[in-house]
Amino acid sequence: MLDSKASAPQPPPVAGKIDVAPVVIADIEARMKAGKEKYGTLLQTHNGRSALWDLYQELIDACMYIRQHLLEDEQAGNAPEYKPPVIEKVAESAKATAAYNCWVDRQGRFDASQTYVMPDLIMGVDDAIADLKRGKLVIVGINHIEKVRRGIEGRGEEQYERLSARAQERDE
Repeated sequence: MLDSKASAPQPPPVAGKIDVAPVVIADIEARMKAGKEKYGTLLQTHNGRSALWDLYQELIDACMYIRQHLLEDEQAGNAPEYKPPVIEKVAESAKATAAYNCWVDRQGRFDASQTYVMPDLIMGVDDAIADLKRGKLVIVGINHIEKVRRGIEGRGEEQYERLSARAQERDE
């Protein structure tokens, strides 16, 4: 079986060479012209076909073409070497710092996942709590995550200290 990279995360993008959108617009215009020549009209609603099934079939074809290309590149030795991002290298960078994406789910529970961001994107504790209560996604520094969590969950310092002591005893 081939080594699949289908679930491997991609590195963040860097400055490129060609803007894609104008090329796609030109492609759309060319497809419109070809469709009109082939069918005598542009694509219209209520044309007797299922747009969803047409799309589904086209997406299956697209997946097949993409994988064909990837396999051909791999077999020819032309495939670019893929190196998954290394979090430690990002964390060591002077440009990025560890932080947390934070949100409150529909049941009102606080949740967070670690990320790496530019330091100027990190919010203060009070602003983060206020925005979270308004349903926004916020970025909080590592040193402030527990204060924000307590602010959302309504735990006071005393309750937090008891929970921390219990967790520490359990871990020992």
